Amino acid sequence: MGNHTSRSALTITLILLGDAALSENTHELTIASNPAIVEIETRQESREFIQLPTLRFELEIQRNCPAGLMPTNLSISVADTRRTMSAEKLTTSAPLTMPLSIPGAQIAPIAIAGFCAANASESDRNSSEDDEILLIEDVLSLQASLLCASDTESQIYYASTAIDVQLHCTPTAADARSAEN
Repeated sequence: MGNHTSRSALTITLILLGDAALSENTHELTIASNPAIVEIETRQESREFIQLPTLRFELEIQRNCPAGLMPTNLSISVADTRRTMSAEKLTTSAPLTMPLSIPGAQIAPIAIAGFCAANASESDRNSSEDDEILLIEDVLSLQASLLCASDTESQIYYASTAIDVQLHCTPTAADARSAEN
């Protein structure tokens, strides 16, 4: 037990040192998002992979330009989708929200290993608390850049975060009718 505690303390220390060693610009721009929610109807056949539909995210953006510099441009990139905000939208100091839609054609199929399949064997089913919900982490990677500038200088700050998808299994109309009988 003591060895495990020592390793945990060492890991935390290394993470904190690594964060401190990163360039000063990492805290100037942060982006967070809740998982996109996708409804999947129960399927008769078990499938290993599914193609996702268009995913919709609501991004929360925190940005902070150093004294003397003003935010002039924010660029966000996920898969082949690009969004920008100009200086007019960035003038408020409150956190920004930005809706972002990623077309399903830009997303690789994801593995679901029998999730939401009517005839899936018990070993194929997801072992989460709730067999009706499956969280797929790190489905996409989001990159952002913030340009802070004045008349005499400019700086660019970068952020990157992984975004998740939450699958919800919903019964088909036929399943709902057979449950009623």
